[in-house]
Amino acid sequence: MCIIFIAVAQHAHYPLIIAANRDERHARASEAMHYWPDAPGILAGRDRRAGGAWFGVSAGGRMAAVANRHTATAAPAATVADGEARSRGDLTARFLRHSESVAGYGEFLHDSHRDFNPFNLVYGAPEQLYCFSGGGDDGDAAAHPQPLKRGFHAISNGAPSDPWPKMSRGVSLLKARISSERAIDSEDLARMMKDQTTADGDPVPDTADPDKYRSPIFITGADYGTRTTTLLLGARERFDLYEYNYAPDGSESNRRHYSLAIDCPPA
Repeated sequence: MCIIFIAVAQHAHYPLIIAANRDERHARASEAMHYWPDAPGILAGRDRRAGGAWFGVSAGGRMAAVANRHTATAAPAATVADGEARSRGDLTARFLRHSESVAGYGEFLHDSHRDFNPFNLVYGAPEQLYCFSGGGDDGDAAAHPQPLKRGFHAISNGAPSDPWPKMSRGVSLLKARISSERAIDSEDLARMMKDQTTADGDPVPDTADPDKYRSPIFITGADYGTRTTTLLLGARERFDLYEYNYAPDGSESNRRHYSLAIDCPPA
């Protein structure tokens, strides 16, 4: 499970604020956020198995974050078996690497989303942000980029419109921490992302994950849990990023902070 909370045009200095948790098996090797040697303009963590990224930004003003999407059928694209599908981390890496327009990337997603197992992707720039939900049970007709307009949003592992309790709870917590003129407290946002409140009855759609993994914003477990919290404070001229990495017991293993100047905002 993963979750992404987003504030669009809710702060005077940061038109885009994102707080995201990456949940993954602890045995899956990955690298913390860094500048990629083979693509120096990209700042992102990296999956060592497939080489992609779950969350990243570029010096060209782009950002992207991906979450697995769970559906009633494990792999709706019958021609793409689980082991044959392209890594969903490639979706993030492609957008950060390429110079194609945001609109052009939306066309690529519409044409190619069935090559991947189901996903929810947030991508764009501080003033031009979209969500694309691909490979789900809602079919190709629904597979179009949806602009994330002014306000607060949450993206998790169901359809973007699914009202999962942790999504609404996180939005409420984020709203309480952001006002237009008040300085952003990154430590407070990081504490928010460690919320382990469990919803009564865990009333969320059926997925392949155990109940304990579906409800809290922050997950601890010996085999599976929240591996990383990433915070993005995005302005037109720079990205400020904070990354916190966690051990299986939920304790912080390391943290990083970057300030990346934007060379040229994407078209």
